[in-house]
Amino acid sequence: MKDIIKEELKRQGLSLRQFAKQNNLDYQVLLLVLNFYKVSRPVILKLAEILQKPELVYYYEKEVQKRKGRKHG
Repeated sequence: MKDIIKEELKRQGLSLRQFAKQNNLDYQVLLLVLNFYKVSRPVILKLAEILQKPELVYYYEKEVQKRKGRKHG
């Protein structure tokens, strides 16, 4: 998922910080979410909408479930 976002930002010539600022997203929260230190479906939904990449939601949910399994397994 992170690779999809990185590739899209690279294509647009933006850093993650610039992207966050342009789209009124908190840069620190965005980093936490993308590194799965914080779960935030609203942030992922907004990213998917902005980048027109609905598959991000699927990848995010899949990764969240995988990580939950590790904690309980």
